[in-house]
Amino acid sequence: MFMELAKIGLDHCNSLKGITRIPFFDHKHIVNISCGAYFSYFLEETENKQKLHVCGKNTSMVLGLGENTRMSIYPPRTVDLKFLEENDTIDKIVCGYESVLLLTKKGIVYGCGSNTTTQLGIDRSTFTGLISVFKKSTILGMTENEKIIDLSLGTSYALLLSNLGNVYKSSYEGFIKIGLKSPLVFQECLPPIIF
Repeated sequence: MFMELAKIGLDHCNSLKGITRIPFFDHKHIVNISCGAYFSYFLEETENKQKLHVCGKNTSMVLGLGENTRMSIYPPRTVDLKFLEENDTIDKIVCGYESVLLLTKKGIVYGCGSNTTTQLGIDRSTFTGLISVFKKSTILGMTENEKIIDLSLGTSYALLLSNLGNVYKSSYEGFIKIGLKSPLVFQECLPPIIF
């Protein structure tokens, strides 16, 4: 029962009945949340600072703490945000089954956790398997005035949306614009689009 509670940020063993407040976050200004399989992310903003809190199982190194153990975390711990570029902040968190993507205000995408199907858009020749700290995703074919504005993460692939309306899908090389041919992309996981 503890693990079921720890993944959402609760440390007591009372049975849950309905929606429950998480007291750890009382008096914190949480602006974004996301949860995956047995883990949760919480983004706190205070004045000009952000804190990224994580808790739950560190399966697939998904908590971004740089620890290569499958430990359980509670109370929530804070992820070091030194990987962000200067004057950039997190805009959105999306959790997949055992992976996480972060989108920043500048449109940069970072990922951690399972990259076994390159769902993080991180080149497999550099990082295969599990990534325990946030790494910058590779986005191929973007123009100079293009920026990522939204993203979604499933179990085995991710999609990105740019300000120009282009859609990118994760591949073995990084994110590629849908419709581009690549010898390394074996079978598209997307249904056909009918107009």
